[in-house]
Parts: sequence; structure tokens; C-alpha cells
Amino acid sequence: MTTARLPRYIDDSLTAIDILLTLPGIGEVPYTAREDDPEPQGRAIFAAAAAGEFGEVAVYVPPVPSDDQIAATLTRVVQLHLDGAAQARGYDNILSACSYAAVENAFQAEGAAFLAWRAACWVHCQSVLTDCQEGLRPIPAAADLVAELPALVLP
Repeated sequence: MTTARLPRYIDDSLTAIDILLTLPGIGEVPYTAREDDPEPQGRAIFAAAAAGEFGEVAVYVPPVPSDDQIAATLTRVVQLHLDGAAQARGYDNILSACSYAAVENAFQAEGAAFLAWRAACWVHCQSVLTDCQEGLRPIPAAADLVAELPALVLP
């Protein structure tokens, strides 16, 4: 190695640094130096980079999720919650539970409750999604999103 530049941590653990190394006869190559690298030269490069020998190590900045990624994440959390509640009552999933609302049967009232609850949850999810995409609130953790969803009230 002849030179190294642009060191930056690759995550919040601060145990790995991406760096551009210039190697004799090869040129500049990207390299990830790890604190626990199995090779001594990898650990040495990490130690030198972490000590600032190649310039200040840039902090890790997590990527900003796209609107589509935010939507997919929130949708998955809500769908799993809805399906889990229905499965806890013996249905295959939320769609199965809601289907009983359509015709007169012993499970119609419960099906109607699941149907109304599902709609309320999706309305809330859409509101959260819009707020997140507009930067009005941070993206909630899965448990926090589930905690703020409307409660299921069964007959």
C-alpha cells in the first residue's frame, strides 16, 4: 500500500472502515478494514485508519429510505399484525376472518368486527406513511406502529 484516503465507518458498530487504498502495480481499490480481520494487515490498516493516519474517519450515515421502502416496511408490519390477530382466533388470516362478514352465519358479527378493524388499521397506517414521507414524523419501529394502531374489539 502506498496511500489511503477517504476512510468512513460502514455502520454504527465502529468496527469496520471503508477506505480507498492505492496498491503498487494495481492502483486505487476500495477496501474494508475490520477490527477483527483474520489477516494481520487488515487489522493494521483498521488500526491506522481508526487512529486518523489516513484522515479523519467519516461517521456512518445510514441511508435514507425511499418512499417505496417506507411504504413496504409499514405495510408489512400492519399486515403481519392483522394476520396474527385473526390467526389467534383460529382464522387462516385477516382476509379469511373478514370473509365471514359477508353472509349470515355464526361468525358474521366477529367477521364484521375484523372487517371494520382492518379498515381502521389501514387508514391509520396510511396517515403514518404520509407523515413519514413528508418528514413530519420519524419512521416508527414495528412495535411502536403496532401500539398506535386501533384496538380490535370483538363482540
